[in-house]
Amino acid sequence: MIRDRPAWPTVAVWRVVLCGALFVLATACQWAAPQRNPLDTAGPTSQYLPLYRPSGAARESRGTLRGDFQWAADAPTLDEAAVRWRSFLGAHDPPGQEFEDGVHASYVTAAQYELLRVYYLMGRREEGDALLRGLDPPGWEP
Repeated sequence: MIRDRPAWPTVAVWRVVLCGALFVLATACQWAAPQRNPLDTAGPTSQYLPLYRPSGAARESRGTLRGDFQWAADAPTLDEAAVRWRSFLGAHDPPGQEFEDGVHASYVTAAQYELLRVYYLMGRREEGDALLRGLDPPGWEP
């Protein structure tokens, strides 16, 4: 029985050793990297980069759903982005969620999340929380 065992460790043992070494290396790299506090907020003049970027190179005119969305997404700063997203929602968020179609609903939802994100990045937590509570489905209680 002892003679049936190989003299060198099996492939499974080498895998465990390799995975352990990679874990230690990854942990050391993460520990050594500078950490950014996720609660740090950006100032109102910080550059704004939207998560929901308009697709396509064709620009539409202001006053249309896509044109206003593109205009809001092109805001240069967080402060301007907050103003533009509020303007977009004021013009295109129908009362009672009576959307024209799915595209309209998706643009409004994306705008709500962009405005929420801008509020949190600017440190305006109360406004962000109020908007987030407004996104809850009707009848939902925390």
